[in-house]
Amino acid sequence: MNRSTFYDAWRIRARYLPADSIAMVHGNRRITWRESFSRINRLANALRGRGVKKGDKVGLLFHNSPEFSDSNIAVQALGAVPVPINYRYVADELEFVLDHCDACCLIYEGEATHLVEEVKPKLRKIHTFISTNPDLPTGTFVYDRIIQEAKDEEVFTDLDMDDVAVIIFTGGTTGRPKGVMLSYRNLLINQISVVNLLLNFLPPVSQMDKSSQPLNAMHRKLLGFISEIVTPLRAVLEGKNGKRGPILSLRLSATGLPALPAVTACMEGGAIRLFSGVHPNADLILDLNMGEDYRQLSDQNIYGATLRGKLALLPIMVRRMLKGEVRVSGRRSLLLRMLTARQDPEEQPVSNFIAVPPLFHLAAYAFWLTFVVHQHGAVVYTVKHSFDPDEVLELVEKENIHWTLMVPAMWKKIVVHPKVKDYDLSKVKIALTGAALLPAAVKREMLRLFPNSLVLDGFGQTEMAPVTSMKVDASPEEVKDRSVGKILDGVEVKVVDEEGEEIPDGQVGELMYRGQTIMKGYYKDEESTRRVLNAEGWFRSGDLAYRGPDGEIYTVERRGECINSGGEKIYPIEVEEIIAKHSTVDAVCVVGVPDDEWGESVTAVVVCKTGMRPAEEDIIAWCAGKMAGYKKPKRVLFTDSLPLSPVGKVLRAKIKQFANENIK
Repeated sequence: MNRSTFYDAWRIRARYLPADSIAMVHGNRRITWRESFSRINRLANALRGRGVKKGDKVGLLFHNSPEFSDSNIAVQALGAVPVPINYRYVADELEFVLDHCDACCLIYEGEATHLVEEVKPKLRKIHTFISTNPDLPTGTFVYDRIIQEAKDEEVFTDLDMDDVAVIIFTGGTTGRPKGVMLSYRNLLINQISVVNLLLNFLPPVSQMDKSSQPLNAMHRKLLGFISEIVTPLRAVLEGKNGKRGPILSLRLSATGLPALPAVTACMEGGAIRLFSGVHPNADLILDLNMGEDYRQLSDQNIYGATLRGKLALLPIMVRRMLKGEVRVSGRRSLLLRMLTARQDPEEQPVSNFIAVPPLFHLAAYAFWLTFVVHQHGAVVYTVKHSFDPDEVLELVEKENIHWTLMVPAMWKKIVVHPKVKDYDLSKVKIALTGAALLPAAVKREMLRLFPNSLVLDGFGQTEMAPVTSMKVDASPEEVKDRSVGKILDGVEVKVVDEEGEEIPDGQVGELMYRGQTIMKGYYKDEESTRRVLNAEGWFRSGDLAYRGPDGEIYTVERRGECINSGGEKIYPIEVEEIIAKHSTVDAVCVVGVPDDEWGESVTAVVVCKTGMRPAEEDIIAWCAGKMAGYKKPKRVLFTDSLPLSPVGKVLRAKIKQFANENIK
């Protein structure tokens, strides 16, 4: 890998997509790939001219915006390490993170001017401050001005797959935030593992001759999503006189990365159909080694979009065939037809993605990068800084959104929005969620409201880059409570007791992981790294869960949030699920508070629906008979809202503080 794979993805799209292809949408701004890549190059050269080099850390303090995107890619182009920063930090937190990560440069939005000016005198390690605010004191560079003055030349930096690609700071629920170092290999393997999971849902190639049978919801929606990626094959697969055309089988591998399942493609009824496995009578079988990065397969679509791209692709394919990276069996003429077939730009599928959660959180950051390196549509950013269901729904309908990511707190507001059915949501193919548990009832509503979407529920954590398992649902009937799906290929998992001994399926314990997506460690914190990562490479997740008879993982609670009352373990989520079904309850959080007799007593903090206010006794009585007596809340407190993190996680530490202060 001689340069950042993410920078290279931008380069290829800027060079070979039609000139007017849009990369980003932000309010009235529509930015093409070429415009964005030019700004990336100029910013990278400006940073290099100010001493930023490979391995340096650069803080990025932005709400979701094109400036965040361009800055991140420009930093990685130099081999430097972007450090996305939580824009909700107060001065002390900002100072700690920037000092701890040894940032030499800070790029920030104008809205953060007051905060940055407050801490600037204490940030002795930072030699360059760059802001989008055009009216700043001496010593701060203006973002647009340095871009205009810099050279528009591509940047070359020799990078390794194991170099650090980003440092993401954790939320700091157990003390000061910790900087999680993730390599390019970590991120890319996690991406390809998710693709692997989806491909395993394809029907086996043995069913090809039965393909005229009606598709089930999973296969129909999966084909609707994947077929967009393989649309350029249409010219090769189309038959004549109503007969089936050629059958193409594809086997993919990459050096140092997990192999993908083999896929067979054909045309049926005017639509591309995909199956897993190699067809015994395939007209063309391609064995492709994608080097160090599967992204090169996605790039084939980019090259094929213009004549310039086709001319560039041919010698690339010839060189790869000579190196043995491309092996062809069957009708070689079909490969030539595939490479030279004319593609009408008007018929090119363009899938857009709306980025809603903050990109300083790895769930949003990782899916954002997954989209931009495997698709060629636009990333659409919301303009409002706080979540607004109306804005999101309007953008989904207006901007041809096929991918969308929201955290559970956001999805809950979407599905109950009084006007949600007034919007056309039929174009959404992928509805992503993660960062917290999404109730099954909400998933069912998502599948009803977004009729052509797959709901992908990613479970994991920042230290795992971030997904360890994923639940894929295509119809309301398939949804299971608390299931977070199957463990991704390449991730080992075991469930252990408090002594670290592995326990049988069905028993609750802590999840431990091992694999190539585990972080390189916490930056400058070897002690914390050793506490969670042992000598055998096993990572302690802190998540309590069990493996069901179906092989899926079922979450229970975070280890530190389990309540111990009178020697009995109580998982808050069990109690919350029951209370949440009360007709007056809008939201609930259950915590343990100190109790002289029981050690901890169960306390529920409830947000009521508008205009409703049950008595404390009503909620306690509701729980009777629905759970063991020791799990019932001893006290119920009411509040107007629950404190949430920027990604929608309930801040239990603050809830505990609230409960302690309000229980006499």
